[in-house]
Amino acid sequence: MTIFCSVARSKNMRDKNGENYVYLRAQTQRTVELDELTKYAAEHYAGRLSNFEIMQAIDAVQASILDYIKGGNQVSLGELGTFYPHITSNCIPESEFQKTGLKPARDIKNVCVKWKAKGLFKNLLAHDKIDFKIRSHVETRKAMLKQGPTMPEE
Repeated sequence: MTIFCSVARSKNMRDKNGENYVYLRAQTQRTVELDELTKYAAEHYAGRLSNFEIMQAIDAVQASILDYIKGGNQVSLGELGTFYPHITSNCIPESEFQKTGLKPARDIKNVCVKWKAKGLFKNLLAHDKIDFKIRSHVETRKAMLKQGPTMPEE
C-alpha cells in the first residue's frame, strides 16, 4: 500500500530566525464512493452479507449519527472513533461582546461534524507497512495540466 505525499510550507509557523517550516501533507488518489466501499466490504469482510445489506446498515448508522449529533451529543463508534459537532462562529472583540453579546442566529457561520480517531485509525503505521512516495503539490500538477502539452525547445 502506498500513500502519496507532497512538501508543504507553513505560512503561520516560523522559527526564531523567521524561516518557514516545511512538512509533508498526504495526498489522496481519489474518492471511494459508498457503493464501491460496500462491494469491497461484502467481498472481503462481510461473509454472508451482500453489498446492499451493508449499504442499508451504513445508511441507517449515518442517519442515526446525524440525529444524535443534532441533539447535542457526540457519538462513539468504538474502534472507528468519535463523531462530534463543531461550530464555526464570528470572532468579536470583548468590548463588542459586552454590548451586543453573541447570538447564534447571527454569529454561527457553520456547524459540521468532526471525527476523532481511535484504536485502529489512531496510528496506521502501527498495523501494516505503508510505503510513502513524494510527488509535486496538487496545485503544481493542476497548473501544468492547464498549460497543456508543451514542445521541447530545439
